[in-house]
Amino acid sequence: MRTAVVRIIITASLLLAIPSIQASAQTPLSVFSFLSKKDSALITLELDLPALMEGKKTNTYFPAKIRLENGQELPLQVRPRGKFRRRISEIPPLKFKFSKKNLQALQLDTLNEVRLVLPQSFDPEGESRLQKEYLAYRMFEKVSPYHLKARLIRLRLYDQTTQTSQPTVWAMLLEHEEELTARLGGGLIQQFGMSNEELDPYYAALNASFQFMIGNTDWSIPDQRNILFFKEPSSDKIIPIPYDFDFSGLVDAPYASPTKESGLNSVRDRALMAEGLNKRTIKQAMKVLNEQEAFFIKSCKRAHLDPKHSRQVQLYLASFFTAIKQYQELPERIKSTR
Repeated sequence: MRTAVVRIIITASLLLAIPSIQASAQTPLSVFSFLSKKDSALITLELDLPALMEGKKTNTYFPAKIRLENGQELPLQVRPRGKFRRRISEIPPLKFKFSKKNLQALQLDTLNEVRLVLPQSFDPEGESRLQKEYLAYRMFEKVSPYHLKARLIRLRLYDQTTQTSQPTVWAMLLEHEEELTARLGGGLIQQFGMSNEELDPYYAALNASFQFMIGNTDWSIPDQRNILFFKEPSSDKIIPIPYDFDFSGLVDAPYASPTKESGLNSVRDRALMAEGLNKRTIKQAMKVLNEQEAFFIKSCKRAHLDPKHSRQVQLYLASFFTAIKQYQELPERIKSTR
């Protein structure tokens, strides 16, 4: 295990003092919750699309405007974000930044940043992959209070230069880290070389088990890849919070591949990445997932997926639960039956 080279708590004491959104009815609504308070809300994003695409490789902010279904408009700034998806996406993922003054005028919380995930390609297959990744976020939200919130919206991009609209597509809003820490009342840590001994045993096992269920190997504790490290003030243990599930077998993106370390040939295959974790705790986490099997399957049926993709994710999840029930000892690999 590599020596820890960076360890920074990035949440200020002021943030720690903010009460949980869930705990206090007096807490102002966040702009993330405001934009997504209606399921599958239609949001129009107006911006200079050619300028954004020209600056795709930069972190330059561009002026924009959001228009809600009721006609209400909110000015903001947007910039491209991400690494891999920024390179391959038809339109890159975006970061929204609102004026705190404008949020106060709307009696909203001043946590002013939100992330937007767009389909990698603006076609039915691209939208289906985004919806499947959204399902992964919502399933993890069901089993852990320590999660990153994701909400599905309908997005229409309006190009101010040509005064034309792109076709309306499914997109996903992601909670910003500052809002997550304010909601949970703790801080995030940046640390490379994190060891399992520093992690909360149960939540480390739950993360590994969940990633196993959805067939995701694109994560790493020591490299802090696609994992947030959350710490409560009252505990010296770190809680891993996973995100970015597009390389999972559940999503089954054509550009995705398993990590070399996993030894898998396909993202549809599964490998349990739980080296150094207590087997009894892994079984406890698997039991929690198993108890939610019916909910997970029902979520796939109720999703906005077309029948073909809904059936695919149901069968993929069912293959996991069938495999872990067949053996007294947990299998460390599950071969896809595709």
